[in-house]
Amino acid sequence: MILIINWYIDPDPKRQEELEECLLRNIDNPCFDRIIALSEEGTEIIAHDRVVPVVFEGRPSYTDFFRIGNQYDGVKVLANSDIFFDDTIGLANRIKEGQFFVLCRYEVDRAGNVKFSDNIGMHDVWIWRGVNNIQTSMGLGRWGCDHHIAGLMVRDGWAVFSPSKSIRSFHLHNSGVRRYVQEPILRPVAHVTPDTIESVDRVKNGVCYYLSS
Repeated sequence: MILIINWYIDPDPKRQEELEECLLRNIDNPCFDRIIALSEEGTEIIAHDRVVPVVFEGRPSYTDFFRIGNQYDGVKVLANSDIFFDDTIGLANRIKEGQFFVLCRYEVDRAGNVKFSDNIGMHDVWIWRGVNNIQTSMGLGRWGCDHHIAGLMVRDGWAVFSPSKSIRSFHLHNSGVRRYVQEPILRPVAHVTPDTIESVDRVKNGVCYYLSS
């Protein structure tokens, strides 16, 4: 299983500390064989034998991330840089070709308390097996990008699920720094109901509410 992230140096020191903590926690997670980190040339990153820096100039699109993931066998996990995982990410190995997982996050507060955010349209993690040829110029961090990616996957025949009640992805963002771009939400969109991995195993088609226009 590989993890793919977009790595950058945030100008806010507190925000940068959060990003580095997430990367360190993911490095310590034995479920990941490699962590593929896209970043601009000259960007400093924590050195580790499982961290593979990939130079990418500009802002990568989802298609760019998928294309790089397609170069590897097995399960690919694309996540925002402020996300880390525990051992439940190992359950993602149960994904089948033709399935696509989107995960809602678990918010971590300053005291370390965790709360599940079961917003059906808010995803920070995208998981697939095999080859993903979805085409879009949209990148991570755009307003509504998670709805749109799920919609594109449904439109192209993927079975989209959100086993977020079983696979936990933790969101570390207490600095208050936000840099997303709020623009009109693109169509199609899909809202995917959080469920368990056991439910995914029982259902052939994805469970979501899809809007094409």
